[in-house]
Amino acid sequence: MTYGKDITRVAVQVTALVLAACVAGCGEPGSLEPPGLVQLACEPDNSRDSMTLLLDTARRTASWADVGAPATGKLEIAPLQYRLDVPATKESQAFKAVINRYDGRLSLIWSAPPQPTVAVFAPGPDSRVWRCKKAKTGPIL
Repeated sequence: MTYGKDITRVAVQVTALVLAACVAGCGEPGSLEPPGLVQLACEPDNSRDSMTLLLDTARRTASWADVGAPATGKLEIAPLQYRLDVPATKESQAFKAVINRYDGRLSLIWSAPPQPTVAVFAPGPDSRVWRCKKAKTGPIL
């Protein structure tokens, strides 16, 4: 009767391996964590404006890098989107943003500037279509 016990033991082991493989492969689309630091170059259609965003997915922070004093705020990561909430600094106005992780479309809502000399963009939703592309991480110079 050891032959029957051996077959049963092997069947249990194979079943456990198949189940483990199925569970490991299951999950929401895009649920894998992105790399630790993502640099994005964003531009609106038909405009010379641009912004460089640094997303630290490990620390869950987002920084607007191409202003005098970089503004750093919160980053939320969802399977299909990045959501940013960046506060104002002495040299930049606050904004909230949603970036589609698959097509790069960026939606922005600007706050009123902390002081009149800082105003870069009109407060409220930015009606332009912004596009972001992944850029090589780090300074270019």
